[in-house]
Amino acid sequence: MDYKFAVTLVVNVVGLGFMAWQVRLMKRQMENLPSSRSARKVELEKRIVRKLYVPVVLMAGLVLLSWLPFVVGSSQPSTLPVFLASWGGALDGCAATVDTSGFVKASEKYRMFLVCHIMDPSVDELEDDKIAISKPFHITGGMVSILISYTPSTPIKSVVKVGAPTGVSILLLPKDQDGSAIRKLADVARDGGQILLPGKKLGD
Repeated sequence: MDYKFAVTLVVNVVGLGFMAWQVRLMKRQMENLPSSRSARKVELEKRIVRKLYVPVVLMAGLVLLSWLPFVVGSSQPSTLPVFLASWGGALDGCAATVDTSGFVKASEKYRMFLVCHIMDPSVDELEDDKIAISKPFHITGGMVSILISYTPSTPIKSVVKVGAPTGVSILLLPKDQDGSAIRKLADVARDGGQILLPGKKLGD
């Protein structure tokens, strides 16, 4: 639960309630002005009471303006935080723990995959076809642990060796895809997916 939003909502609702109460009191005061006074004096008193509405209206406007950060914040896509809590690789597989709280909204359209590759500066990471890709995982909003076990037919198996650093990527693919069509990271955009990068906006 977003407590900042909840507190702001409660305070605003209470404040608007008090303003409505004040308006009713002022309206009742105008209606109950004694009729025995001169018409000129009654009209003057009514004008004074009407002026009292001005600060109430201004207060209501300030209450509405307090929601501006929430409106602007919801319309501006935020950048992705660091989401890899841990990762690593071995001769027989690789693994990663992913904090999905920063992109939980993507769960409506996407599922998450882990891709592992052996880091080699002489090979374009996007074009490297010696990779391993996990099965699809749901974006839960919490920590998700993903493990890939290499089989003899896994492309990465031909280049993995002791001491070789393993690189990992987290990607999203539409829910109707199982990742079997991904042969390299360059295929992700072709299939309507995206590679997640900290500091970038979801969808960039």
